[in-house]
Amino acid sequence: MLKSSFIYVRTFIKEGWTNRDTGKKSEPRVQFNNFQLLHDVMDSYAKKLSIQFNIHDIKEKRIKEIQELLKLHVGKHKLNFVIYDNEEQIKLQMPSRKQKVKSKRKQGVEATEPEFQECPARLCD
Repeated sequence: MLKSSFIYVRTFIKEGWTNRDTGKKSEPRVQFNNFQLLHDVMDSYAKKLSIQFNIHDIKEKRIKEIQELLKLHVGKHKLNFVIYDNEEQIKLQMPSRKQKVKSKRKQGVEATEPEFQECPARLCD
């Protein structure tokens, strides 16, 4: 584990022991089953990757950048694009039929991640 890194913790909470004399239950017991670095979790638990774009941010250059990144990370996870327009309050889900992505970077490949703006909560339910 690295200092100041995010981790994924899998726990199991069991019912507390029952005191035979009083019949009263003790505090619940916490059992830690698994610790993983958060960036390693996607391979195990993720089913798809969703990329969100504001309709006004979609330009030909941005599309080409995304295509190049996707070529570097071909894999088995489904890919989904979410296009939204804040002004019109419209959200369009577009799953890719053919393109699949890999969650981890290839050894020795440095991918640059384009800047994305967050989709407002009222549109991204």
